[in-house]
Amino acid sequence: MSILAGGIISGIGALGKLFSGGGQKRRARKMLAGLKDPGYTIPDEFKTNLGEAENMSRVGLPSEQYNLAGTNIQRGTQAGLRQLGRMSNPFAAISSLQKNMLQAMGYRREYAGQKLAQQQYAQQGYMNKVNQANALLGAGMQNQSGAFSDLGKIGIGIMSAKEEK
Repeated sequence: MSILAGGIISGIGALGKLFSGGGQKRRARKMLAGLKDPGYTIPDEFKTNLGEAENMSRVGLPSEQYNLAGTNIQRGTQAGLRQLGRMSNPFAAISSLQKNMLQAMGYRREYAGQKLAQQQYAQQGYMNKVNQANALLGAGMQNQSGAFSDLGKIGIGIMSAKEEK
C-alpha cells in the first residue's frame, strides 16, 4: 500500500509538471503570435545620395559625351551660363555648388544613419521578446518531458512492486 501511495503522490507531482509545461507553452505561443517584426528599410536619404553620386561621377565622361552634354547644357541653360559669364570667377561658383552638394549628401548620410539606429533599436527589442517567448516554450517542453519521464518511472515502480508480491 505504501508503494501505491508513493506512486499516487509522485503521479500528482508529474501531472502538475505536465499541466504547468502546457501552460508555459500556451503563453509562449500567445507571445509569439502577438509579436510583429519591425522590419528593415533602406532610408530614402541613402537612395538620394546614390543618385547624386552617380550624377557626379559622370563628370569624367569621354570627350564626345562631354561635348554633347556641354552643348545640351548650353542650349537648355543659356540664362544660367550668361550669369556665370558675368561673374568675375565662374569656377568659384561651380566649386561652391559642388561643395554644397557634398555637404548636403553628408547631412543626409548622418540623418539616414540615425534612422538605421532607430530601426536597429526596434529590431533588438523585438528579438528580445522573441527570445523570451522561445525560452518559455523550451521550459514548457522540458517540464512536459520531465512529467512523462516521471510518469514512466512511477509505472515501472508500480509494476515492479506487483511482481515482487
